[in-house]
Amino acid sequence: MITHRTYSQTHQNARVRPEMLSGQAQPDQGHIRNEPQKALALTPYVGGIAPSGSVAVGIPSPDSRTRTDIHQTHGFKRVLACLLLATSLVLGSLTAATAATASASSLTPTGSWLSGGSGDEVTDGTFGAWRGTPARVATTWSDISPAAQVNLWQFDVGNAFANWTGSVDLAVGAIFSGESWAAAASGAYDARWSQTLSHAKAIWTSKQRGTLYIRFAHEMNGDWYPWAVHPADIGNFKAAWVRFFNLKQSIFPSAKLVFGTNGNTAGSNMGYDWRTIWPGDPYVDVYSVDWYSNHWIGNPTVDGYGAPMGLLQHQQFAQQHGKPMGISEWGNNSQVGDQPNYIQYMHDFFVTHGGSGAGQVLYESLFNVHQNSNQFGLFPETATLAPNAAAKYRSLF
Repeated sequence: MITHRTYSQTHQNARVRPEMLSGQAQPDQGHIRNEPQKALALTPYVGGIAPSGSVAVGIPSPDSRTRTDIHQTHGFKRVLACLLLATSLVLGSLTAATAATASASSLTPTGSWLSGGSGDEVTDGTFGAWRGTPARVATTWSDISPAAQVNLWQFDVGNAFANWTGSVDLAVGAIFSGESWAAAASGAYDARWSQTLSHAKAIWTSKQRGTLYIRFAHEMNGDWYPWAVHPADIGNFKAAWVRFFNLKQSIFPSAKLVFGTNGNTAGSNMGYDWRTIWPGDPYVDVYSVDWYSNHWIGNPTVDGYGAPMGLLQHQQFAQQHGKPMGISEWGNNSQVGDQPNYIQYMHDFFVTHGGSGAGQVLYESLFNVHQNSNQFGLFPETATLAPNAAAKYRSLF
């Protein structure tokens, strides 16, 4: 059986990158400043669901209150009126106290974005049961070879995604060993990419599912994948991207094409601002970034080439280009510590920016694949190397 742990060994090995082994960005951290957070309104609501962008403070629904037969004497009515007045004053005090507690504690998810993760426990439901809310999106990879790119084995009967009905962020790679962006730009791999898209459409339409987000050439601004975009490749990469987008529009237009970067440009011979490889607004549906805790340390805003590195700066890029934002991979990198404050930061960012509009967080996926001595996994907590981060995640999500 093909599972998360076996069908993407190339992807798993690539998690250990130079910029992940310390708190330092590569080649440097860039400028440092604090990222402001928007205040979230605390809106009392009566029953039902809290409005988007608000924190529920829990005023009970009238339907839930006990009704008392008041067909009694005048004297009893006067007593009842006094009791009701006292009760009203107590409830008012409790409501104010609840609101004060909510404002002083962690923000509460509004449900305005898709939250999920990656790893076997996401699709079998145990991850959602652990955190107390079901995962609505899952990240997976078909990126180790041309055959994996086409066959999408994890969706086969008996495999991890066979019965998954939520949304999926699917990283399909792009080109592989012995291939080139120049050849891709000339159409050399159109037939294979068409097979991938046709197969994905057949899988997706075989049952009711969420949205398929196809991450093509993910983390192309790092040097660890065969599809890394070096300075000499930029023109051909853009042309190849447009080819893939046009194929997607022709074959599977309801799927969304995701332009997904690493948090910062890193590696040898990668000296460019990653914004220069943007293929153009008409050819991208969603902008996404993989943003681990090593990207958060020091609160950087730009990388060594002047490109966005801070999460707020990535969000601003998406907004400027009119695209919703995904965080396809994020997580506590235990090689740089157990970081519950990073988990809190990410949660608050999602609450503040969640939504489906330009620059809003459409979905996020915690990287919970168990690899490299469980460098990133938070669940199960008995196996995590970051127990404080795990507890924080469970309490917030």
